[in-house]
Amino acid sequence: MYTYTDLNIKDHSFFNTVENIKCFHESVSFNLFGIKTNGIEAFVNIHSEISKYLALQLESINRILIIGNLGDSFTILRKYEDLTLISVYMCLKEENEFYTDRKIEDWPWIIDELNNWASNEKDFKMKTFEDINKVIRESILKDVMCLLESNFDYKENRKITGNRYTHFNQFRTVYSLRNLDKETTIKILNQLEYVLSHYFIRYFALLTNIREDFFRSSDYVDYLDAGLTPPDEALYWVSSIANDLLNDLVYNYRPDIGQFIVDNSQMQWELNKDLKN
Repeated sequence: MYTYTDLNIKDHSFFNTVENIKCFHESVSFNLFGIKTNGIEAFVNIHSEISKYLALQLESINRILIIGNLGDSFTILRKYEDLTLISVYMCLKEENEFYTDRKIEDWPWIIDELNNWASNEKDFKMKTFEDINKVIRESILKDVMCLLESNFDYKENRKITGNRYTHFNQFRTVYSLRNLDKETTIKILNQLEYVLSHYFIRYFALLTNIREDFFRSSDYVDYLDAGLTPPDEALYWVSSIANDLLNDLVYNYRPDIGQFIVDNSQMQWELNKDLKN
C-alpha cells in the first residue's frame, strides 16, 4: 500500500501556485501600508491588513497539508474566498460612498460600515456571502462578474468543497491525506489548485476594475524617494508580480478574463498569449 510519507507532495504544482499568490498579497500589503483608508477614524489601511491575512491563510493551507490535514485545507480555502469577497465589498463601499453627497463642514467623512468594522464594534455583523455577492453583481463590477460566472460555478464549488468540509456533513470529511493513496492525493491537490486559482482570478479581476493601486509598480514611489521626478506614465506601470500572475494564472485558466482586464484598464499590462498552456 502506498503511504503518505512516500509522496513528497511539495513537488505538486499547487504549492507553487500558493506561493505566487501569497507573494502578491504580501506585496499589496507592503505597498498599501501607511496609507490611511478613506472613511474610517483609525489611521490604518484595512486593505493592507486584509492582504496580509490572505497571505497568512495560504501559508496555513501550505503547512496543514504537509502534515496531511486534508479537511481543514478546504475549510481555510472557504475562509480565503470569504475574505476576498469582503475585500472587494469594502473597496466598493469606499469607492461609492466616500465622495458621494459629502460637505466640507462634515469633515472627517466617515463611512459607517467601514468604520464600525475597522473599530471592532461588538454589535457589527458583516454582510452574508449571498448579500455581498448581490452587491457586487449590481455594482459597477457587474460586467466582469457576469463574465467570471459564465464559465465557473462559484456557488457549486463552494458547496462541494468549502461547505462540505466545514460542516462535516459526511464521514469522508474527517479523512486525512495519510489515509489516501498516491493517485487520490494528487487528485485532491489538483482540485485544491483548481478552486484556489478560480477564487483568486475572481478577486484579481474585480480589483483591476476598482483598485488599480493594488497592482501598481513601486517605481513611482522609488523615483520620489530618490529625489527624482517620475514620468507621468509611471502611475500606470504594473508590478512584475501582478503581471506574471496575469499571464501565468489568469490567462492560463481564463483567457477571456485576462483579455478583459487588459482591454478595460488604464494600467500598462503586458499580456503574453504565447505562455498559455
